[in-house]
Amino acid sequence: MAAMRADVRQNLSDVKAEVRQNMSDAKSDTKAAVDNTRDNAKASIENAKAATDAQISQIRDRSAGIAVSEAQRRVDEAFRNRNIETMVENAASREVAPVIERQLRAEVDRAMLSLQSDNSFLGQLADAGSYLRGGGRPGLDKLVESQKNAPSENMRLRAASLLEAIGNDYKRSFTKESANGEVDPVQQCLSLYAEELKQFNEPEKRVHLIPILLREIRRNDDMFEVTIFFLALRTLTNQPFRVFDIDAVDRWCKDHQRQCQ
Repeated sequence: MAAMRADVRQNLSDVKAEVRQNMSDAKSDTKAAVDNTRDNAKASIENAKAATDAQISQIRDRSAGIAVSEAQRRVDEAFRNRNIETMVENAASREVAPVIERQLRAEVDRAMLSLQSDNSFLGQLADAGSYLRGGGRPGLDKLVESQKNAPSENMRLRAASLLEAIGNDYKRSFTKESANGEVDPVQQCLSLYAEELKQFNEPEKRVHLIPILLREIRRNDDMFEVTIFFLALRTLTNQPFRVFDIDAVDRWCKDHQRQCQ
C-alpha cells in the first residue's frame, strides 16, 4: 500500500507536470497564433482601406466629370431652346435697359450743362476780345482772368489762344510802324520815363526801367503802349514774352524778384 501510494503520487506529479507543460505550450501556441492572426488581419484591413480609398478617389473624379459634363449638356440644351434665349433677352432688357437709359440721360445732362457753360464762356471771350482789339484795358484783364477761371482745359486754351492772337496783331502794328520810323522799344521807353530815370546813369537806367515797365504793363490803359512795354521788357530781360502774356511775366518775377523791385 505504501509503495502503491508512492507510485500514485509520482504518477500524479508526472501528470501534473505534463499537463502544465502542455498548457504552457498550448498557451504559447495560442498566443503566437493570435498575434499572427492579428497582424494578418491588420495588414488585410490596411490593404483593403488603401484599395477602397483609391477606388473612392477614382469614383469621385469620375462623378465630378460626369456631373460637369451633364451640367454643360443641360446648359447647352437650355440655351438651344428658343424660349430660354427669349427669356434671357427679356430679363436683360428689363434689368439693363433702365440702367443704361439713366446713365445716358445723366451723360446727356452733363454734356448739355458743359456745352451751355462753354457757350457762355465763349461769349465772354468774344466780348473781351472785341474790347481789347478796340484798345480797352478791361478786355485784356478779362482775358487774363479767363485763363485762370476757365470751366475746362479746352476753354482755357481758347482764352490763351485768343489773347496770343490779339497780342500778335498789336505786335505787327508796332513792327509796321517801327519799320517806317526805326523805333526802338527800349529807347522809346527810356525817353518816355526820362524824368523818372534822370537820377541814374545810362547802364543803371536800363536796369531800373524793368520795374517801371512791369508797373505799366499791369495798369496802363493804352494798349499800344503796353505792347511797346512788352517788347522792351523782352529785350531787357532776354525772355521771349508774348505780348499781353501777363501770367508769364508774373511767373518770371517770382524767380527774379530783385530785378522786378
